[in-house]
Amino acid sequence: MSSMLRSVRNIPALKALAEASSYYGTIRPQEILHLRNNLNLFCSRFISAQQKFETRSEKDNHSYELSNLLERLNTEGRMFGRISNKLVQDAISLLRKPESVSSSQSLVVLRCCGALMPEELPDYRTKLAQNVWQILEKRGVPMDLSHYNALLRVYIENEYDFSPAAFLENLESKGIEPNRVTYQRLITRNAQLGDIEGATKILEKMKEKNLSINESIFNSLILGHSRAGDTKSAEDMLQVMQSSGLEPSVDTYLALAISQAEHGDIEGVKATISQSAGQEQALHDRDIMEVIYALASKGHAEHVPEMISLLRKEWGYNQDCKNLIFRLLNAGCDDSARLVYDTMDSLADPESQSNLNQGLFYVKHLIIRDKPISSILSMCEDVSGSNPHLLQRSLEAALARNTKLVYPIMDAIQAKGADLRPHFFWPLIAQLSARGDVNGIYDVLGNMKSRGVPVSMSTMLDYVLPTLFKDPEVQVAAVMNKLEQAGIYYSESVNAISAYLVKQGDLAATVDLLKRFRFRLVPLLRRDLAVAVARTRDYTNVAAIMGQVRAGAPSDRDHEEEEESLPLPDGEEMEEDIKNPAAPDSKDDVVGQFLVDVTYRVGSDAADFDWVALLTALKDRGLSISKDREATVSHRLGSKATSEVNSLLSTLASGSLTRVDLDRTSSYQSQTSYNRMPVKQLEAALEQCTSNGGDPKNILIKLLAAYARTGDVEKAEETFKVLQETHQFPIGVGLRLLMINMYCNAQKLQPAEEILASIRATDPDAVFNSPMLLKLAILYVNEGKIDEAVSFLETEGKRKLAAKDEAGHDEPESLNKDQFIEVMCSRLLSPLADRGDVDAVMRLERAILDNRIALPTRRLLGAGVKAYIVKGDIESAMACIVDCKKNYNVLPFKSGLTKELIKREDTQRLQQLVDMTTDLYGEYNSLLDLTIGFVDEGRVKEAKRVLETPGLRIPNERLVHLCELYARENKTKCLEDLLAATADVSSVDRRPIFHHLLKSIIKDGNCDKALALWTQMQDEDVFISDQFLHDLGTFLQENGKTVPFAIPDLSGRTEAPTPRIVLQPQVKKEQAAPRIEATSAQKDDPRLLEYRKRLQDNELDEAVTLFNELSKKSESLYNRDRLDLIQKLFEADRFSEAVQIIKLSPKFRGQSFVKFVTLRRVLQMLADKGDYDTIDYFVDTSRPKEQGSIVRQLCVAAGRSNNADRCFTKFNIRFDQATTPEELNLVSMQFSKAGFLWLLNNDSSLLPKMEILAEKLKSRDVMDGVSILWAYHFIKADKKKLSELNEVMRSKKTVLPHSAVCDYVRDTRDVAVAERFLATLEANPEMSTPTIKLATHCALMDLHCHKNSLKEAMQHLEEALKLTNLESIPRTSLEIIKGLHAAHDLPFPYTIPTRQRTKSQV
Repeated sequence: MSSMLRSVRNIPALKALAEASSYYGTIRPQEILHLRNNLNLFCSRFISAQQKFETRSEKDNHSYELSNLLERLNTEGRMFGRISNKLVQDAISLLRKPESVSSSQSLVVLRCCGALMPEELPDYRTKLAQNVWQILEKRGVPMDLSHYNALLRVYIENEYDFSPAAFLENLESKGIEPNRVTYQRLITRNAQLGDIEGATKILEKMKEKNLSINESIFNSLILGHSRAGDTKSAEDMLQVMQSSGLEPSVDTYLALAISQAEHGDIEGVKATISQSAGQEQALHDRDIMEVIYALASKGHAEHVPEMISLLRKEWGYNQDCKNLIFRLLNAGCDDSARLVYDTMDSLADPESQSNLNQGLFYVKHLIIRDKPISSILSMCEDVSGSNPHLLQRSLEAALARNTKLVYPIMDAIQAKGADLRPHFFWPLIAQLSARGDVNGIYDVLGNMKSRGVPVSMSTMLDYVLPTLFKDPEVQVAAVMNKLEQAGIYYSESVNAISAYLVKQGDLAATVDLLKRFRFRLVPLLRRDLAVAVARTRDYTNVAAIMGQVRAGAPSDRDHEEEEESLPLPDGEEMEEDIKNPAAPDSKDDVVGQFLVDVTYRVGSDAADFDWVALLTALKDRGLSISKDREATVSHRLGSKATSEVNSLLSTLASGSLTRVDLDRTSSYQSQTSYNRMPVKQLEAALEQCTSNGGDPKNILIKLLAAYARTGDVEKAEETFKVLQETHQFPIGVGLRLLMINMYCNAQKLQPAEEILASIRATDPDAVFNSPMLLKLAILYVNEGKIDEAVSFLETEGKRKLAAKDEAGHDEPESLNKDQFIEVMCSRLLSPLADRGDVDAVMRLERAILDNRIALPTRRLLGAGVKAYIVKGDIESAMACIVDCKKNYNVLPFKSGLTKELIKREDTQRLQQLVDMTTDLYGEYNSLLDLTIGFVDEGRVKEAKRVLETPGLRIPNERLVHLCELYARENKTKCLEDLLAATADVSSVDRRPIFHHLLKSIIKDGNCDKALALWTQMQDEDVFISDQFLHDLGTFLQENGKTVPFAIPDLSGRTEAPTPRIVLQPQVKKEQAAPRIEATSAQKDDPRLLEYRKRLQDNELDEAVTLFNELSKKSESLYNRDRLDLIQKLFEADRFSEAVQIIKLSPKFRGQSFVKFVTLRRVLQMLADKGDYDTIDYFVDTSRPKEQGSIVRQLCVAAGRSNNADRCFTKFNIRFDQATTPEELNLVSMQFSKAGFLWLLNNDSSLLPKMEILAEKLKSRDVMDGVSILWAYHFIKADKKKLSELNEVMRSKKTVLPHSAVCDYVRDTRDVAVAERFLATLEANPEMSTPTIKLATHCALMDLHCHKNSLKEAMQHLEEALKLTNLESIPRTSLEIIKGLHAAHDLPFPYTIPTRQRTKSQV
């Protein structure tokens, strides 16, 4: 029964297919295949109820996998007439496996090696069949006559040159008696050869054996006579058939038409086709395609167009065309193939601008068959209108199947102005690497550089260097010289080779390389260094390399461009001479992060790892760490953090160290890098430099840039003055632009103008980028200086255009994708549009567009339309939007104008706007926008009338987006109107409307209205989800109302959206095919892509700006997008911003923190930082059931920030406020024993507070406090206190606090405490349970595994198995101990149980 209920979920798929059939009149093959898969799933789930999810053996898995694959081969061959080579190869791979293969399974694979593979050449298919035959013979698979008949058919379809007589003799020699099919196919082969005599002999044998002669024999004889040159006899065979009592079928007329076509007798072909139609045996499209192939392949292509005109484009036409095109191209009939291709129906989705698959199969086959490059490029050019990416897809095919066409296709791509990416070259390098062709790899790298394609680090590490260094005798210098000849600068090769050598563990060679060349290393190399030091224990060289990594670590600036790291001549300075005297901030602390990485790699209990040696080596190199990292490393080391280790850590964090560069073996001298230092370090360096009597000019320059970026106006101005007046330093344009940017952010116009004037005085030709121009314009507008803003944009914009014209290049296309510029335009124009200042908006807009400061977008152009509407000039607003459509093909601020026209009941202009929307975006989108406009204005009847338009469907994702928008803006009335408008509209899934309306009602606190909504759903027969009931029930319960239903428990559930078939009317066509609705990930907002790019490039300010914009449209943001920004902000020490995002993110609110790894890390980082208030906020706003895990981190934060008193006070109040047993139990569940035990162990002075709290709780029969005290005194081994507490716990029948103790021993790796606790459990059975003993044994098993004590770990596993079965032991623990066995080259005596699927997975 449960299986049947689970299978009900597949019924919507069946319903959708039925609707598709009735609505469109046909169903695509893909939908039929989808239906079949659903039916298979339905059946398999029903059967699974009988199997009770028993684990299949390896043999059963093989049979299951092979059966599914063969079923797919059979299905695709029958539906499409074509099977891919990959599927056949997969099947052959399964045949090779040692598991048993049935006779019927092998037969299916054999049959696939013929005409079902039209993409492959006949010779290849024949060899594939012979390969299968050999595998079957070698495996001893029983083969009967059916196998020989199948092989015979494959030979015939591939026109393989074999002797029918010899084949027959081979059968007879093996004692296999041929049947009618065998003889019939042997006759067909003779007919192919035009051997009528041979066919007659076999025919005689059939008569001797009294085997019936059917029409297939006559069809073969028709072909045989024709190929023998006797066309008259071929035509007479029709009469012979009739005289034999057989009526000619479609196949007979087809055989005759093919025979005539092979001789170029087009009139005869047409007569045969006409005759067949007169006999009600009309040839179908697939039959006529056989005639086309016969004409083309025999040299009569001039008649192909006439045959093509007879095609009726029946169901499955495109698939048949593909098969014919493959065959024609294989036969060298390229012109005929192109004629057939031109008849195919468009493959493009009617709602898409392009289709990446349009023409791809054709071009790929041209490439596979090594056709002339001119043919390939011509095809790409012809199809570029519907698929502009066909060239790129062609390159993909050339890389996979025909590499000699790669460079010509790349030339064509670049000629089109498209970019090439590094990964385009990876397949070439991989193929050369497999052949060991080192020179070929250098040639590819040279080609990349000549094309302007950067050689990325991934290219070098993953593809190039493993081959270049494959020979152990090769010298690093020789490789670098070769790379330089290929165009790879030392700045690129040193980083890549260093990373490669570190990954290989050759640290000495890395140091030698860095001594010879003066380069900074990328900070990410620290991760590989952590792995290397854990493996090699080469502390000295690791510290030396870390010095170069530290030199290249990022500073606190967000937008500094990378400087090129080239070797400098002797004596020439690039950076300052003063070494870094200050400890870095956490966000720049690459050395500290390296140490944290090492703690994870080696563990705190690695006996042979010398932490003192590593820290000493870092100290000797003068490498500093931050205070935060010092605390983290010390905490991670646990018992290994000896006094000597802690002393070294303190020295590293003191800020008094000076970095020591490597001794150079060349003439290049090392200098301290101030480019990436944070402000605090620069200030410390300045102080030391001044006290030492050095020249602080370079440090002051870097400080000025740092102050400008951080917005410290006062210090920046002071530093600017010192540089100019004291040091007479000529400050360049770059620093002055930073100052202008700072003043813009600080809203200071006058000093910004002064800096601007100074730039013009020293460099009249300086050109500003678009963001800078817009920032200054915003500053002018905010000061009310509209004329100055317009004048500034026009003057500077023209200067910028002139510079581009002189340089000979145009505005980069990326401008159109730069959402940051679009945001700046909006900030400039929106305030003016909001107050209806049309003149100002239009002047600024014109200045921006005329000077190409930004490209025209709906957001930019919408300000003008909005300004007219605010002003009340609807006529001008309409004229403005018409002009935008005419000039830019966009309709800006369309929704706002729609609502205004509805409000004014201006039906004439509204119809004009709808017509423009239909013309630009299609009728479907136009009607949806009109519906939304009516709902926004409360016109429910009009909205309902639009929704009842036949064929109109609202995608679920768009409906959800609309509901979220209304809910976010507190438009409860709009949600109610939308609900009313969609009543009785069957095409709309109204569940999202009900749910979001419920959320809005809950926000308003109206219990009666919420309950009425539940009643309405029942009345209207709307499916009520568990989530809806849970939210409603919880709301009623929290407000003391009676809940009239059982509240579903959603804990542990994971809901994943499943794609469903959505039937949508095709725009501008009569019919449209059903399609799988695209997920939201496939329709990403372009701003989201820009946001991700900014985030990936660590441009956090721009990323935060775009995030705020996207947050207004919350469905565009995924949890991953929020989490990535949170992680980046925390790494940059921008804690307040990250926390604010968590607080304001609707998708996090109310969800479990343990669900998100990043948020768990956030809690840990906040706890380590001692941020008590933030974690306390999360405690109060999280679900009650998960508060215990967060309170654990709250206690840590309290201990680190001296807020333990607040933590005790918090729970004293909570327990006091709990008046009922249920409330008391809830607070007890939130009270973290492990957390408060951590507090006591961290600060024993808190013991009196804990004793008071424990006494209070004990008086109310809550033993949590007593349990914590017991655990504390047990760890301290205070027998007297334990004896007293034991009596109390026995009297209350309280079990020992195993979770708190196990949590402690896992943190400290204290095996002794764990062993003592286990002994205590054995000695006090009344205070223990099997579950507690099991948990303790598992903890001890993990501890011994970490200490590499296999014997002791196995002892505890055996003891645990006496208490329970293997399935009840944590899988992670089992995997750890199994890995320990593998490390000792010992077999693990148990089989780890497979993971059981949850109900949501079934």
